[in-house]
Amino acid sequence: MNRKRIIRLIVSFFLISILLYWIDLDQTIKLLESTNFLMIGLALIIATIDRVFMPVKWNILLRAKKINIPWSEAITVYYTSSFLGLFLPPTIGSDLIRAYSVSKKHDRIDIITSIVVERVFGAIALLFFGIMGGLIFLRMFSTVGFAIEPILWITISLSILGIGGFILSLTDTFGRFVSLFLGKYHNMIYLGRLIQKLEKMYQSYRSYSTTKGAVVFFFLLSLLENILPIVRPYIVALAFGVSLPIEYFFAMVPLVLIMIRLPISFDGFGIHEGAFVYFLSLVGVSETTAFSIGLMSHIIFLIALLPGGLFYAVNPNFKEARLSTANKSS
Repeated sequence: MNRKRIIRLIVSFFLISILLYWIDLDQTIKLLESTNFLMIGLALIIATIDRVFMPVKWNILLRAKKINIPWSEAITVYYTSSFLGLFLPPTIGSDLIRAYSVSKKHDRIDIITSIVVERVFGAIALLFFGIMGGLIFLRMFSTVGFAIEPILWITISLSILGIGGFILSLTDTFGRFVSLFLGKYHNMIYLGRLIQKLEKMYQSYRSYSTTKGAVVFFFLLSLLENILPIVRPYIVALAFGVSLPIEYFFAMVPLVLIMIRLPISFDGFGIHEGAFVYFLSLVGVSETTAFSIGLMSHIIFLIALLPGGLFYAVNPNFKEARLSTANKSS
């Protein structure tokens, strides 16, 4: 275990310890005793659907590149990479495992560009829900003392820049500019080969302009997929007897998802639960109940990833991918 992972574990332990100091453990036990576990099971089903939905979306981008892997393989690779991503740098680690696992049979550049497009649209979709959530927050919870306006304007600006930048990057004019710019460095002794690979990667990325239907369909699915992580904690809250308008979770969860992507704790532990305590306490939910909702939602997410551990255990190819990725990430 390298130093960065140890630091993230220490940060998570520290944050969770602070939260445990604040909450009432006796109340937590009573809360668990009265929990509706049928609703918890429903939340787990939604988390599992989310896990399956993501590789199905990714496979649409692969097939747009004429990379025809079976749907079952896409699901297996995505599950395993997500599970192993818990122990690697956030997002990047799991993406490297995906690229390594699939590129043995297919062009690595095309695999990487499919992941880049997936991440770009995922970020834009998340920002979109952040904007919508901010607007809902302002309309329905304007009496809450929380300055959402700066975050709202930031997300609006980033969304516009993200969508505009993506459209611009696929145009012929921008393509000629990139080719002209990178072409100047082809003959450099140390960077020449790297520049040529970057140019090839960009051309692979820009080829998505010829499959607009697949790209638009993928983006619509990305918007739909972003609803599932919002519904899951809403159902967990109902399981704990907390009935809040689902609009509040549309306002809160996208912000939480952005926060836990910061690579400062282990899988967002401590940050995720602390954010739930903060946001839910604004509308009268006790710190203990808010912490329990955040922690249970997080645990359900981790349980939904467990099939990835099974796939990893039975497939030696994934062990090779993990070792290769770990070496590159360290």
